[in-house]
Amino acid sequence: MADWQLDIQGADAGQAAAALCELEGVEATWQPVEGDYREGTMAAIATVIGIVGGSIAIAEKLHKWYSTYRQRQTAQGAVVEKVVIIAGDQRLLLEGKTVAEIKQWLDVLESA
Repeated sequence: MADWQLDIQGADAGQAAAALCELEGVEATWQPVEGDYREGTMAAIATVIGIVGGSIAIAEKLHKWYSTYRQRQTAQGAVVEKVVIIAGDQRLLLEGKTVAEIKQWLDVLESA
């Protein structure tokens, strides 16, 4: 599977990216994005360079991670407003995606 990235946007994008990098089975790094996408919105890019385990296990972990950070609220609003997985010219917005949909997307990446 080729490297892929997660574009994480929200008030706590850095904390969410760091937590992603700590998930068991995910080898990743992250960095903040210089400048804001829009005023008051922070962003971070996490680069996944390896996964251990099957795509279903990783899909479940990504879904749980996203759900956890999406549902938290701060005084500024949602901790994570938006997450997009990017692999080459393919993109997957995690909003509303099920574990099965994430797994299907990861399987496509793996076969490429």
